[in-house]
Amino acid sequence: MQGRTGAAGPVLFWTSLALLVAAPLVWGGNRPWPLLALETAGLALLAVVAWNREAPALPATLRWGIALLLGAPLLQLIPVPASWWTALPGHGPYAAGVFNRCLLRASRS
Repeated sequence: MQGRTGAAGPVLFWTSLALLVAAPLVWGGNRPWPLLALETAGLALLAVVAWNREAPALPATLRWGIALLLGAPLLQLIPVPASWWTALPGHGPYAAGVFNRCLLRASRS
C-alpha cells in the first residue's frame, strides 16, 4: 500500500481532478467569492503536497527561479514615491492625466 500514497496517490489525483472540473463548470466567470474559494482550495492542495512529501534537494538554479517567481510579485507591492513612478517609461502621460483629474476635482469642491 506504500506505493499508492503521496504525490502519485489517488487522493491527490481525484482532488486535483475535482478542482479542474469545478473551475470552469461551477465557479467559472469573474465572480470574486467563488474564485476566492477555488484559489484557496488550490493553495491548500499545493500546501498539502509540499508538506507531505519527501522533497529531494533542489538545484541552486531552481531555488533561484522559485525565489524570483515568488519575489517579483511581492516586490511590485512595495509603494514608491510618485516622482519615481512618473519617471518609469510610459507612466508620464498617465500620471499627467491623474494629476489633471485631481486638479479638476479640487476645483469643483
